[in-house]
Amino acid sequence: MIARAYHSAWDQAGLWTSALCLLHCLATPLVMALMPVAGAELWAGEWVHQVFGGVLVLLAAGAFVPGFSRHRQRFVPALGAGGLAVVLFAAMAGEDILGETGETLLTVVGSAVLMAAHLANRSFCRACAACQAARGGE
Repeated sequence: MIARAYHSAWDQAGLWTSALCLLHCLATPLVMALMPVAGAELWAGEWVHQVFGGVLVLLAAGAFVPGFSRHRQRFVPALGAGGLAVVLFAAMAGEDILGETGETLLTVVGSAVLMAAHLANRSFCRACAACQAARGGE
């Protein structure tokens, strides 16, 4: 029971954080138009991207490493790493290389891929025999 709750919590947190990242990226143009300059800078500052990136890395590691050790589905951490790489690239270099629109598109795609990886990880972990044994046969 503890293994299930612990693992699900990592994937759940990863899903929510990826979704928040996606929403932040999509809402930024609207927020920038509606907020005073100081508030807009706080919302869209570079530190926000760094915080999101750091949190996404920690949550991905916390979900995909234990998940893979149980279900052994290689594509799950590969999909997660790919989504994470796209989001981090977009956050760190995307605007300079691709412009604001390119950065937004990359972040949306990377976040969606990362969310799909968390959903797959959770699904495989719930279905695999090793995970069921770790949960006490539920």
